[in-house]
Amino acid sequence: MTQSARVESVEALEALRTALAKFAVAAQGALGSATSEIQRALDGLDAQLDHWKGQVVRWQEEVGRAKAALAQRRWAHDKGRGSGATDQELALEEAKRRLREAEAKVAAVRRWRRGRPAPFPRYSGHEDRSPGGVRGADRPRPRAGPARSRHPGRKCALPCRAPGSGRGKGAVVSLNTAWIELNNGMKTLRQAWEEARQHWKDAVARDFEAVRWAPLEAQVDATLRALDVLAPVLAAARRECS
Repeated sequence: MTQSARVESVEALEALRTALAKFAVAAQGALGSATSEIQRALDGLDAQLDHWKGQVVRWQEEVGRAKAALAQRRWAHDKGRGSGATDQELALEEAKRRLREAEAKVAAVRRWRRGRPAPFPRYSGHEDRSPGGVRGADRPRPRAGPARSRHPGRKCALPCRAPGSGRGKGAVVSLNTAWIELNNGMKTLRQAWEEARQHWKDAVARDFEAVRWAPLEAQVDATLRALDVLAPVLAAARRECS
């Protein structure tokens, strides 16, 4: 026997449906920003590798010239022509130091490039469907509901820009901003779900919670943790390879 829907508040269910649609947009934007930030860091590694390879070639040539200058000065000194070779020795040591630095940077960039993080997947949790795939007579007709305001998220301690800074005109949106946008969106969606579950108590609601809500919540939590980890990792990569 088919069970009838138990929806005590159509408005609460519609608010959940609206919140899901808004969260899909917010999550897509946040993950897109995070992916772009990661890609910029990876492109930066490629550029740094080219730069430091060029520096290796440059300082190899400088070492060669410094050795030749030192040998010439020592020869002249041995023949009683001119002063000692202190300046040439210092120049050679400096060229060798700069060469070692450039070689170390090449090794560091290559090490970081081997550990490239995978791009974030596109969020596709919301489609043009009602929560839990409710259809037909079991699905209340949607009504226009008031837009819900976003609640301010906690201040994140990641080593990135302050939330919302640098927006517009091609400015970089940091991982910190992506974290806050995704976290705030999930908070708003979670509130809508807690409100809806008080008024939606049937088999379809239980199916929605098990099949859709729980996996979505776990995925978002995992993504937030990944952003927490990636921010200092990218900062360390920039610091070690610059």
